[in-house]
This record gives sequence, C-alpha cells and structure tokens, in this order.
Amino acid sequence: MWCQSRFCESLGSDLLSVFDHAAYHNNAPYHSKRIFRLTCEVMYGKLTQVRCEKMFSKYAEAGIAISAQNATTYTCPLYASLLSLALTASD
Repeated sequence: MWCQSRFCESLGSDLLSVFDHAAYHNNAPYHSKRIFRLTCEVMYGKLTQVRCEKMFSKYAEAGIAISAQNATTYTCPLYASLLSLALTASD
C-alpha cells in the first residue's frame, strides 16, 4: 500500500482516473476483490460494500472471468487475468 500511495502522489491523481482496468497476480478471484478494496481505500478512504462492488465490476471483474469460471489458477494467474481482460473487456 505504501508503494501505491507513493505512485499516486507522483502521478498527482488516483490510479483509477488514469487506467481503465485492473489485473492482479493472484490465485483466486476473492483475492482480487480484497486487494481491489484495499487499493481503493488507500485512494478514497473507507468505502461502502455497494460502492466497492460497483467499482470492482467496472475496473477489475473482466480480469477474473477465467478464474471465476474455471476455479483457482495457481500456475499462471496474471496471464489468465490479462487474457480474461482481453476477451471480456468491451473496448
């Protein structure tokens, strides 16, 4: 979280205003949700569950579609997240 805070400071804005999607190197979709929540709370403070779910759906859900459908991906989670993002993102 320290690195993220420093990176946001150097950008002069939060990460979600600069990037359209988030992909995580993890082994299960629930890890992505937890990391996304922590990431957002560093930038925006404490979030309601509803707000966090909406933001996760917009920014990170496309990156976990393969893991969500095929169970945990232990050997190549980042690649699966990037492939999932490429296959499910609208643009």
